[in-house]
Amino acid sequence: MDIESSHSPEERPLKEKLAETAAERDYYRHIAERGGRTGLRSVHQLSRIIENLHHTEKALRDAQQTLEMKVAQRTAALAKANEELRKEIAERTKAENELFESRERYRELVDGANSVILRWNRQGTILFMNPYGLDLFGYAQKELFGKNLMDTIVSPSSQKDADLGTIINAIFTNPEDFSKNGNICKDGRKVWINWTNKAIFNEAGEHVEILSVGNDVTQRRIIGQQLKESEERLRLALAAAHQGLYDLDLRTGVAKTNAEYALMLGYDPSTFEETNQKWMDRLHPDDRERVTAVYRGYLDGEIPEYKVEFRQKTRAGDWKWILSLGRIVERDADGRPLRMLGTHTDINDRKQAEEERLDLERKLLHAQKLKSLGVLAGGIAHEFNNLLLTILGNLDLALMKLTPISPAHEYVDRAVQAAHCSAGLAAQMLAYSGKGTFVVQSINLSELVEAISHLLESSLTKTAKLVMNLQRDIPDIDADVAQIQQVVMRLITNASEAIGDDLGVITLSTGVQECTEAYLQKNRLADKLLPGRFVYLEVSDTGSGMDANTQQHMFDPFFTTKAVGRGLSMPAISGIVRGHKGGILVESVKGQGTSVRLLFPISASAPEIAPGKAARDEMQEESCPIPNHGTVLIVDDEEMVRKVCRAMVEHLGFSVLTAEDGIKAVEIFQARSSEIDCVLLDLSMPKKDGLATYEDIIRIKPDTKVILSSGFHEGEASSRFSAKGLAGFIQKPYRLATLRSTLYNIMF
Repeated sequence: MDIESSHSPEERPLKEKLAETAAERDYYRHIAERGGRTGLRSVHQLSRIIENLHHTEKALRDAQQTLEMKVAQRTAALAKANEELRKEIAERTKAENELFESRERYRELVDGANSVILRWNRQGTILFMNPYGLDLFGYAQKELFGKNLMDTIVSPSSQKDADLGTIINAIFTNPEDFSKNGNICKDGRKVWINWTNKAIFNEAGEHVEILSVGNDVTQRRIIGQQLKESEERLRLALAAAHQGLYDLDLRTGVAKTNAEYALMLGYDPSTFEETNQKWMDRLHPDDRERVTAVYRGYLDGEIPEYKVEFRQKTRAGDWKWILSLGRIVERDADGRPLRMLGTHTDINDRKQAEEERLDLERKLLHAQKLKSLGVLAGGIAHEFNNLLLTILGNLDLALMKLTPISPAHEYVDRAVQAAHCSAGLAAQMLAYSGKGTFVVQSINLSELVEAISHLLESSLTKTAKLVMNLQRDIPDIDADVAQIQQVVMRLITNASEAIGDDLGVITLSTGVQECTEAYLQKNRLADKLLPGRFVYLEVSDTGSGMDANTQQHMFDPFFTTKAVGRGLSMPAISGIVRGHKGGILVESVKGQGTSVRLLFPISASAPEIAPGKAARDEMQEESCPIPNHGTVLIVDDEEMVRKVCRAMVEHLGFSVLTAEDGIKAVEIFQARSSEIDCVLLDLSMPKKDGLATYEDIIRIKPDTKVILSSGFHEGEASSRFSAKGLAGFIQKPYRLATLRSTLYNIMF
């Protein structure tokens, strides 16, 4: 830099004066030199000249110093200016570099953004779009830049009922109003973009551009729509399945529920509000502790799943079974449960069905037990009857050997009476097994009860009063009179004993009723009865009643709440009623009394007497003549029975052949059929039973007279020989007179 040219204006006079002083100094020096040479100068003039010279030199020095100082100051100022300029240049260079780097970062950010970045002006012209947006809409840069929005990415539907200017002005006026829009790609695909718009102003404050940043929410919208549709399907499915849905906030205890949840409990969904406490308050008292333990255990992580059944009180006040399922769907940072989702399912019908199934299973098990006991009782009675036949047969033979005045006659008669009592016990066991001796005829139940009313009165205790409500015009039933009389007597006796020493009333009623399938489900017997009309006999008392356990075992043999050694009354009644294809319904409350209703099918035919009357008619036994010829084949697997029967038949004047089983009997009959006049055939035998033996005998000689002998009653035994042509039937145990009458009626 030129320093001279850089002097400030105030430095120029000093410079000029310095130059003048230097010139004057040079002049006086020249004069002095000349005066010294010529001697023309005076001392005074020389002194003045020297003094002026000194002043001039001093002024020159002062001016030089001032100039140097000014030059130093200016040099320092210039140096400072140069430093500041250098710094300014460095800062400007740095700013330019930073601006370049910022622009590069911005470019990288814009180019690498996963959002659409769009700039466009008031005319709708696209000024810029980043690569992501170009790729999304399917355009190249040259295809889109400078083009109008309405001709490219904006859906035609957006232009409906509005021109371009109106739409653009609306966007410029309220950019945020167009935050979400459906846009069109180059290939026609529709995409949903969530736009954020920002107006760009010029220096005059005018809107000139819009910067729009858009995020593709098409997939989110599709998922949202699918979720909405899924929720709707779930809602419809839950409604169709009658499932309630709950969303429980575990912090507040407030639950959001769907309509089915409220309707399930009888509440109006529009006003129903559910909380954890209300839910617990509606729990059945018997379920509350168990359900609470499961609920707390699941929340505490002690139970892997929440699944529990309980009863909830409905708005109507009754109880409904609910299956509740749930799962924790939200926890806090410490793992504590915050939210629980689940369902309520109405399982009331299923529970009732389960209870009915369990009740049927209990009845079935009970029936199987009773059936097993019945088979046992029938088997025992069968064997017992064989023993009694041996005893009575031998006693009859002994009596035949005794004279009327023999001292032993009395003892034998007592033995015969004891055997008859034993036969009664066997009859009770057969009645329990349902295979007792029935002589069926059509009877009017009300007339039968009225006929034995005096006997019923005599069986009451002094504190019991009998009231009879007998319907007269009821249909007949097919029944054994003696058995039904026994049933009525035992029911009245039981009712009287239930009243005991207290005053009480026994009501005996008869009538006819229409029974539905639901009503017949209460039948205590295992045999299923078909719905229809039944004649009923009911005995009710105001006695002590029975608890559930007693009712459960009341038909078990030898079960009794009375003295030891009893307990065949109700089992025998059940056997008799079962044998009549009827039913028994019992209602009893401890301390309030008992009601037992027997149902009997209405007779479908005219009155008839079952065959076998000769086997029970002992009034004419003594007058039957004794035949004096013929051969009888006795077939029985019990040796004692064969021996006594042989003796009895031989005593009657017949020749006797015996066989210990069916196979031996067929062999004997095959060899000697021409001389055998009658076969006395046992029903139950090993190897070959009575039916198979009978069929073989009839095949050999069709007109053979066969008398069936069994401990079971005639109807049970003969039913297996229906249409087979049996000549007769004799019930074990039988006496000599009965055998004589049967043989005589068949053979003569």
